[in-house]
Amino acid sequence: QVRTARFLDDNFAGEEVLVNDIGAVAYFSKTRVVDLMGLANQETAKARGMRIDRPLAPGTLEKLSVRTNVAVVYEQWFRGEIPPGWTKVGEFKTTNNRVCAFPEVAIYATKPSSVLRVRAAFERDEPR
Repeated sequence: QVRTARFLDDNFAGEEVLVNDIGAVAYFSKTRVVDLMGLANQETAKARGMRIDRPLAPGTLEKLSVRTNVAVVYEQWFRGEIPPGWTKVGEFKTTNNRVCAFPEVAIYATKPSSVLRVRAAFERDEPR
């Protein structure tokens, strides 16, 4: 998740970003984090019926992505919920995963106008 935080900070500092694992991103980046699980975002928590184990209300991801260019998510947590307007540009993979929910995290451009920018940022990114 530190790589995700650096990726977002390098390319989207000062912007609103959608993420489902906010710890490192909130700590290491200067982005405005929208927590898709609802622990740090009241709008998302309400869309989950105030229960982290429930899916988001239909249309929530589309509504939240109007203000963003990028989302970084565990796809397993959002099966059937990823909006058709989002474009997956890649994923980061963790080896020897011990703390992340899943070893892969997907990077999405959240609107057609941001695909080139998010893809270019992903292609420039290198692990540190």
